[in-house]
Amino acid sequence: MRFLVEIYDAMRKQVGESYPILVKLTASEFFEGGLSFDETRLICFALEKMGVDGLEICGNIHGKAKVMADSAL
Repeated sequence: MRFLVEIYDAMRKQVGESYPILVKLTASEFFEGGLSFDETRLICFALEKMGVDGLEICGNIHGKAKVMADSAL
């Protein structure tokens, strides 16, 4: 998360407040020790509070999209 915050802050300084900044993240890394879907959700909420303008969530969620997305609401 620190890496994302530092990059976002540096970008925001360069482009100003009115230029949109988007972040692309994987939904889940699907390996032991990798990011889980729940951890990615927490990161997304933190990025929203920081002022990120949009998120693109990608990754193969192995047929669980409906269940995972519904749990995020």
